[in-house]
Amino acid sequence: MRGWKLVNNPGFLIFTPAWHGYIYEVKYTVNCTLTKSGTGETIDQFRIPIALNVRHAAINRTWTELSWLEVSVIAFVGGLAFIAYDESVTPLVSEKVDIPLGKYIAQEIVKRINENNV
Repeated sequence: MRGWKLVNNPGFLIFTPAWHGYIYEVKYTVNCTLTKSGTGETIDQFRIPIALNVRHAAINRTWTELSWLEVSVIAFVGGLAFIAYDESVTPLVSEKVDIPLGKYIAQEIVKRINENNV
């Protein structure tokens, strides 16, 4: 997770964890092998790196913004406590990006097929 400290402290002053969310970078690497259907001969092999910038806010992690009442101690401690990846984000990301990523990967495969005149 990037930017945790700025999100929590001094971000709590303007409720940043709630409106901005915590920042996660989700990375995928898709390995593709194109083969001829009849012979199985390899036409091309390539990787498609994908990096997504995901922002997520959940009440169980963003409650630290209430720290303005306690002079930012809770925001600082919350920032340390919530520095780890929130596992509840994984299914949300998968649900939201499966179709757009599928379309992107398909476009990259078609582009490679056209480049190889197959």
